[in-house]
Amino acid sequence: MSCHGNIHAVKVSSKPESTVARKKLADTCAKCHSNPGFLTRHKIPVAHPVESYKQGVHGRAVVAGNDQAANCNSCHGNHDIYPARDERSHVNHWRVAASCGQCHQQIAKTYGESVHGVALEAGVKDAPACVDCHGEHLILHPRNPASPVYAANVSSEICGRCHGSLRLVQLYEFPADRVRSYADSYHGLALKEGKITAANCASCHGIHNIFRATDTRSTINPGNLPKTNVKTVPIAYTNPGSGGEMFTVYCAVCHGATGQGDGPAASAFAKPPTNLAMLAKNNKGKYPTEHVYAVLKFGTSVPAHGNIQMPVWNTLFRSLNSGEDADYVTKLRIHNLVEYIQSIQAK
Repeated sequence: MSCHGNIHAVKVSSKPESTVARKKLADTCAKCHSNPGFLTRHKIPVAHPVESYKQGVHGRAVVAGNDQAANCNSCHGNHDIYPARDERSHVNHWRVAASCGQCHQQIAKTYGESVHGVALEAGVKDAPACVDCHGEHLILHPRNPASPVYAANVSSEICGRCHGSLRLVQLYEFPADRVRSYADSYHGLALKEGKITAANCASCHGIHNIFRATDTRSTINPGNLPKTNVKTVPIAYTNPGSGGEMFTVYCAVCHGATGQGDGPAASAFAKPPTNLAMLAKNNKGKYPTEHVYAVLKFGTSVPAHGNIQMPVWNTLFRSLNSGEDADYVTKLRIHNLVEYIQSIQAK
């Protein structure tokens, strides 16, 4: 009776006036789950679940008349509702992906093959399931700034929560510097300043399709990096007269702050990026000016990038200027960058 109403006036769920009709179900559940006394008495720790659901994409879609949108029963079940800690529950940590997959089939399949999905299947309790990133009842569109998967929140609120956790870093031997090095990079600093088009973790590693770098399906596999990074990461504006500034913004992420091939992104490559500080020593003591200029202007095959090409910086620099002096400024940029690299040569 609590759910279906007066026993003598029960209506089938397909009838709009039924208390368990799609549009009325949340209000029916709210009779208990929005009651503070009920929540306290039954030790239910989730605050305002129904109110949160109504504000989310699913609740709004149901109100708008979408017959396919998830309601309470879609996730929790009908008469087979159990506490989330119970392995029979549809929202148990180990079963959440399957529940979401009832609607989001292809995404669930992709997630299941990813490092997170494989870890979850193997019984790793800290492996993130759908709700760990998207939320539970208050699931918002990724373009909503309040969503945990909004571009500005991904690195700090989602990925950083695990990959920046001292406990998890020690337990699973995650690289300890990834979150910090990203935050200090151009992209991290740009994001902090409000430039949401700057690359975040998902821009390079993927969203549901996250694989180990050694997996050829990975977007950061050496063979896939040009499609992932060069095409999706916006180039920042720098002072064309400062070779040092350009090197810090464009080159240091791979080649390192002093050009020794030890930048924060270096570990993603098949071979370490070139040690730019050793160009002269490796060329019988003579700095190869023309070669460096040609690489920056025309691009060339670089072993550290596998069998792909380095970014053609001439093209990227050209995109920063649209005036009549664009060609001159582009040449100036390359000239000053070449000279700066010469200045950091090992003695």
